[in-house]
Amino acid sequence: MNGYRELETESFSLNCPNCGEALERNAFEGGRRLTRCWHCGEMVRSAVRSSRGRAETSPFSSSEWAERNTPKASGSRIQLEQVPSHPYPNLQCPYCEHLNRELVVQADKTSFYCTNCGAELKKACLNCERPMYVLDHFCPYCRTDQEEAQYELEALYWQQFNEGKRLAKIGHWEDAHRHLALFFNPDAIGADPVNLQRAEAVYRHSIATVDEGEGLRLFNESLQRLRHQIHEELKQEERRRWAKWGLGLLVLGLLALWSAVNFGAWWAIFAIALGVIVVIGLLILFVLLSISGM
Repeated sequence: MNGYRELETESFSLNCPNCGEALERNAFEGGRRLTRCWHCGEMVRSAVRSSRGRAETSPFSSSEWAERNTPKASGSRIQLEQVPSHPYPNLQCPYCEHLNRELVVQADKTSFYCTNCGAELKKACLNCERPMYVLDHFCPYCRTDQEEAQYELEALYWQQFNEGKRLAKIGHWEDAHRHLALFFNPDAIGADPVNLQRAEAVYRHSIATVDEGEGLRLFNESLQRLRHQIHEELKQEERRRWAKWGLGLLVLGLLALWSAVNFGAWWAIFAIALGVIVVIGLLILFVLLSISGM
């Protein structure tokens, strides 16, 4: 093999050329050249072997895997090679392979960028959210296995996503919108930036590849149903308000008719009612004054 392991053409699984174990998912996504094996800790680089047997480093994204892995007329194929790793405080950029040196004063900072290409060299631990090197597998502060934590996070987000789809299918639109909004409209539920970023990453890398847009369709349907429901509630509230006014006018009309029949004037009953109210008010005032005088 000469230190190289070719990318498998069927499943596109990535295997370490040193120990043969599978590398982390999305190891070379977004143009990364370097990754670190989760099992043996060796640094692995993507390379392209030409028909003349000469290997050249070449960044590639997940969208280019299938195209680049297909044999071309020149006979070139994607291959992986083992490269030397550098101990801390040297942080090698996984995109341009430039060797950066982290100072002690920068160790606890949440951001650290490559001085050659500007790529971010740190990520937040999935457990304690403290900064760590993007190619590290265990957090140096809480010892959390990032791959295991990633699987747990994906399981939680998958559960929320599937529950939202289930609620939409049985017509519980409000609950469905609340579950799916994290992935499609996080501003509606006020999602915090960390939760939003993780949900977006899980949806892009894991959910969207197999969902085929069904979740988005159900979310849009729940949004339309909720808007229709709110519109209907507003119309019902307006109808109730007009019904109250109509009932009040009907009662006044009946009282006026009764007053006209019995007293000869439609306004007599209202004058009598006003007088009764005044008398009751005076009696209450007299009682209160009597009690205070005692």
